[in-house]
Amino acid sequence: MTVSRVPTGRQILRVFSSTWQLKPPTLVISVHGSYANLKKRFNFTMKKGLWKTMESVGCWIIGDALDRGIGKIAGEAVAEYVEAYGGDKMLAIGVTPMNSLKFKHLFNTNASIIYYPSEEDETLTDPSMTLVQKYCSKRFHIDKNYNYLVMVSTPSCSGKQKNQHGPSTKSQTRMIVENEHVIETRVAVERMVIGWRTVGVLPLFLSTK
Repeated sequence: MTVSRVPTGRQILRVFSSTWQLKPPTLVISVHGSYANLKKRFNFTMKKGLWKTMESVGCWIIGDALDRGIGKIAGEAVAEYVEAYGGDKMLAIGVTPMNSLKFKHLFNTNASIIYYPSEEDETLTDPSMTLVQKYCSKRFHIDKNYNYLVMVSTPSCSGKQKNQHGPSTKSQTRMIVENEHVIETRVAVERMVIGWRTVGVLPLFLSTK
């Protein structure tokens, strides 16, 4: 599912229930994190906690589905739990910022199946870039452990707006707009899922910044 504006709850529900044929979860875990490289001990402790929580049948984890940070650990926890115990009731749902993806051009198609490369493709940066520009240039792979994705594509600014600011200011403005759009879309998705049926909600806000 790809969106360029924040979808309504009805639109999200139609995709989840009709297109993806999903059933309402009994528990939702929302994970938030950063780009930090996390220590193995932290990874194991977090996975262990998630595995214990996943004993509730029909558990969904909602993350950003990027191959880094807290979201990656959560995706691995789902995949390892399903591999060990079987079943398809444990799902990882991603609300993914397309502008942060490597190979995002592959999604500009109506094809039902997309081959997404797994090899590393390091993003080259210009040494003269500001910190904001380097941040905006970072790209990540999709985490293969996520089952379903809501791809958030931010519309570009109008030409008039682009000419009003310098490169650094435009980069900061674009980053703010993109982040707000992803957050609003994720809130809409989580609100729909929570209201789909009376479910238990366990927000897990972890920041390693």
